[in-house]
Amino acid sequence: MKKPTLFHEGRKARNLTPEEQAKHRDSVWRRLKVLCEERRKKLDQQSSFLERELKDRQEELENSGQFTELQHRQGLMHGVMLLIPAILGLLGESSLVWWTVSIFNLGHGESLIAASFLIFGFLALESYLFSIEKNFPNLYQKFMLYASFAALVSFLVGLVLLAGLRGEIFTTQQQLALSDSLQSEIDRAKEFYDSIGKNIGWLVIFLSIVGFLSCGISLHQASKRIIVSSPTLRRFKRIRKLRRQLATLGSQRAECEHLPEKGIEEFERGLLSEEDTTRRNWEAILVSPQSIILIVILVILFIALSRGTAKGASDESVCVLLDLSKSSLSENYKGEQEFQKNLYLVQALIRQLNTGTHFMVIGITERSFSAPYIIIDTKMPTDKGFFNEKLAKAKLELLDSWNKLDLKPIAQSTDVFGAINLAASLLGETPARKRLIILSDMRECLRFNFEKRTKIDLQILSQVDKQGLIPSLKGVQVHVLGVHTSGRTEAYWNNLKAFWMEFFEKTGASLLSYSIDRRFQYE
Repeated sequence: MKKPTLFHEGRKARNLTPEEQAKHRDSVWRRLKVLCEERRKKLDQQSSFLERELKDRQEELENSGQFTELQHRQGLMHGVMLLIPAILGLLGESSLVWWTVSIFNLGHGESLIAASFLIFGFLALESYLFSIEKNFPNLYQKFMLYASFAALVSFLVGLVLLAGLRGEIFTTQQQLALSDSLQSEIDRAKEFYDSIGKNIGWLVIFLSIVGFLSCGISLHQASKRIIVSSPTLRRFKRIRKLRRQLATLGSQRAECEHLPEKGIEEFERGLLSEEDTTRRNWEAILVSPQSIILIVILVILFIALSRGTAKGASDESVCVLLDLSKSSLSENYKGEQEFQKNLYLVQALIRQLNTGTHFMVIGITERSFSAPYIIIDTKMPTDKGFFNEKLAKAKLELLDSWNKLDLKPIAQSTDVFGAINLAASLLGETPARKRLIILSDMRECLRFNFEKRTKIDLQILSQVDKQGLIPSLKGVQVHVLGVHTSGRTEAYWNNLKAFWMEFFEKTGASLLSYSIDRRFQYE
């Protein structure tokens, strides 16, 4: 509730008699005189306290040296600027430590020890430089000169080694670009790592010397300037604040001298007023700059973390349905078996897999759904390696496992609907990019025997739907390849294609290809 003012007190006194109004006015005058005297004493005490503190601060400033505030500000700025190479050196050394930890597969405990050793090393060098400067000022200048020269020489040597390393990398990349074999990619990458092992060791040593010395010297110089200038600048700031406070107290004391007269004037205005006046004070909502900076940093960190940490991961699922029924034993005019061509296509698909891809191969049998035959279920590594050697090795191992499989088309019939429903269940509702590649003649034999029909009636779809055989394939890209024409007419093949196009439309999938051949290329 708002505190009543002298204006309101005067308005209330309008109903009093003139004698009572005069007494009330005298009472207000005496009350204001007492209040003025109490406030004056309080202001005098505050001024006395601030004056003593101001005197102490000025004496401390005189004892700290003869440098001006501008010179101390320049020194502090130089110290802050020197922190930049110190931070860069720390980041460089941290990168080398992280690289070492990742190579030797050290655990969290060893990683913590390595990081602690790095930090304490910098602090030890900085303390050592302070000790030399304090106890051996003449030796200090020579030591700083030699240390800076050693850092410069190490940096130049590191540049030479780095240039040679770049040349080796460029040559290796050119050779890998001309290679058409996964094994040659792995062999060339291994040859590269074996040949540059010693050079990388020397490069790490020289870069460590550069980072250690530059970071330690920069940290030492920055600490000198910040330690000297920062307290002095705080004294200057405090002195300015004390002077402003004293000036404010002086103004308040001058206003206090006229407090009774102003109070009586306000009381008189209320006594003579006829209308009540209302005022509304709106407080501005102030947002501090520190809060804004903190929000911006948090937003940037959130965006950076949301991009993910997997290196080169494609976040993709590929499911291949391979027809294992006897109908795939058909041969073309050249004597090429349809089943063998399907096997070759699976090999080609494996060679095209991206990093992080979930790859599955499922057999289409007479019991595709009730007795699933999952031939392959694996995932490519998320780290492809500097020269793709890790991805190439994973593909080579997968190809070797694939070639060792003794797959034969021995299924008595073809359960295409069951295989598609199984694939829909395995692909699931994940947000990853999903591909379904079907290698089959698409002649369903289990529930609706398409082999015995001369025409596929589209009305069969209603029966398929009633039996719950149309799954949800929303967001799935479908490729139906190798739909051979053996023993069938053009009209039958086109009629079968129309049926399956209508089927996949009802599933919500995107049917990108339905073809006799097996041309497929990753986008």
